[in-house]
Amino acid sequence: MAGWGDGLRWDAGPMEAEASTNRQRVATLQAQHQGVLAMRPPVWFGKAADRSRQDFRLMLHRWAELADLLGQQAEIVSDAAAELRRLQADQRDLQRNAVSKRFSIGDSGWVSSTASFPASLDPRRAWWWSELSGAVVSIVLRLNGFDGRTAFALGKLVVNDLLDGAQQTAIDWTNSGFAGAQDLLSGANQWMVDAAEVLWPDAVGPLQAWQRASNGFMDEAGRQPRWLQEMLYTGKLPAPAEVLGQGLYLGMHGIGDLTGTQFFDDGSPYVPTLRGTEQINGPASVTDLVANLDRPYDTRGPDDSDRTDRPAVEVSVIEGHPPRFIVNVPGTTIGMGSINGWTGDIEGTDWPADAKAVGYGDSAVTQSTKAAIDMAIREYESTHGPIERPNILLTGHSQGGIIAANIAADPAFTARYQVDGVVSAGSPINTIPINPDVPVLNFHHTTDVVPKLDLGGVHDQPNVTEVHLPRWTDPGTAHGVPTYATDVATHSQGNADIQRFNDLLAPYLTGQGNVVTYQYDIGRQ
Repeated sequence: MAGWGDGLRWDAGPMEAEASTNRQRVATLQAQHQGVLAMRPPVWFGKAADRSRQDFRLMLHRWAELADLLGQQAEIVSDAAAELRRLQADQRDLQRNAVSKRFSIGDSGWVSSTASFPASLDPRRAWWWSELSGAVVSIVLRLNGFDGRTAFALGKLVVNDLLDGAQQTAIDWTNSGFAGAQDLLSGANQWMVDAAEVLWPDAVGPLQAWQRASNGFMDEAGRQPRWLQEMLYTGKLPAPAEVLGQGLYLGMHGIGDLTGTQFFDDGSPYVPTLRGTEQINGPASVTDLVANLDRPYDTRGPDDSDRTDRPAVEVSVIEGHPPRFIVNVPGTTIGMGSINGWTGDIEGTDWPADAKAVGYGDSAVTQSTKAAIDMAIREYESTHGPIERPNILLTGHSQGGIIAANIAADPAFTARYQVDGVVSAGSPINTIPINPDVPVLNFHHTTDVVPKLDLGGVHDQPNVTEVHLPRWTDPGTAHGVPTYATDVATHSQGNADIQRFNDLLAPYLTGQGNVVTYQYDIGRQ
């Protein structure tokens, strides 16, 4: 238990120095964390790449948590030092008061009289002694309360960190357990095939088909969707559309596994290739951005049966200081009425990709698009010099808007690029946890069913502005880019949200002519 003398001997200086040092360490850790996030990693794909990216995200999350923990510790110690200085000031005031009345306060807190005769006979001295003694007791109690509160606050930090560590351990065990279950199932499948080759050769073919199907399904089921990671680490409950999207993708993918086909198989990302460059007229308004959403659809042929055709993402350079880049992402390019739209076509912008992008927050074509953006900007930098954290505006229609929003929700991407906004039309994006610093403008028509597939989401996103455009035509017409372009142009003058985004995105809306636009083929392998 702390005594009166302890309060006088304790030194707030080292506490303040420690808090200051730890604040500097936090700033260094945060700067290093941002530096690592901002690194542009090499482009590679596959299951190992997926796992590497997932591990990288988890390690960066832990890094940020530890920096935050150190920052909290610094604030607790700093507040404690300030409280100690106040207590010591009260002790010195009480000592001066005691001396003025000819008393002294010992190291133990005992109040002794120093008055000589005849002052010691003053009848008020008994009252003064009791008053001073009571004040000493009060300050000693405050000292012990301060010491206990500080120790509790620091201990709570450690307990919370241990709980976080236990949570991480549980997550690791869950992942390890699932991986172990995959290994056991794979081993059991192989044992059955080996046994059948000896005991029942006619069963080898069906068993091998089952082996391929179950292994493929378990590989896909082992991928953690973004909503699950968020729930495990933040406690945030998923939106119904996210869970339904994952369930739809896994269920339909399982049918493909059982039938030995690529039905609802999103496959692996395609490494983008530069198709070429074009010079176009740069946008002068949000209306122009929406009208340009049709351009990526024109980068593929009109024949859904052509399985060698790919769409391209466009990256347009708006010259300036600094230069800015408008990314135009294609939407669903292969129709629901075509079997190729369900069986893992190389275009990658089909119905399996739609379901996976909503349910998982990622898809093969999303990764391919991010790689294309990296490549386009590196191509520009090769002749114009490096750019620190390039400025980007993401745009897309339908699935293209989902892809754009998922990219804007990727902390690794928003760390290495300054995403100044997302403009989408006909896109169900209200389940996507877009970085709150990124302003989003999403248009939807009254009878367009597609943007309503997110079921409205369940979490408020103040940075997302939804603009409803009245339209009572059939859903197909209402979903088309030409209809959106017409209605945005019609309502642009009287709509405050559209005008606000015209001002917000003004550096991109220069109306420049001869804007260099890179076209990179994307999709899946």
